[in-house]
Amino acid sequence: TDDLQQTLAMYAERSGREHLSGALLFSCLGRGEFLYGQGSHDTRLFQQKLGQIPVSGFFCNGEIGPVGGTTYLHGYTSCFALFRPLYVTSPTVGAQGTATVQPASQPPSL
Repeated sequence: TDDLQQTLAMYAERSGREHLSGALLFSCLGRGEFLYGQGSHDTRLFQQKLGQIPVSGFFCNGEIGPVGGTTYLHGYTSCFALFRPLYVTSPTVGAQGTATVQPASQPPSL
C-alpha cells in the first residue's frame, strides 16, 4: 500500500493531472478484500489521490512489468494505465485578434 500511495502521490503532483479522462486498472486476484479486508482498495486509493476519474479494468492472475530494465511476472500487484492528451493546448489571441493554439504543457520527457 505504501508503494501505491507514493506512486499515486507522485502522479497527483504532476502537471496536467486535471486533464486525465480515465484509467484502466489491472489487479491481481489476491488483492482487494482478501489482502486488505475491503473491496475496491486500489480503486478507492486511486480516486482519493487523483480525483473521481472513471476507472475500469479487470482482475488478473499475475501481471507482467519491468523492474530495472528486465521484465518479470509479478504477483499481488496492480497496474494502472492513465488516459490523458499527449499535450494540452491553450488558445491565445494574437496582436490582430486571431486565435492560435499553443502547447500549454507537454508530457515529461522519458
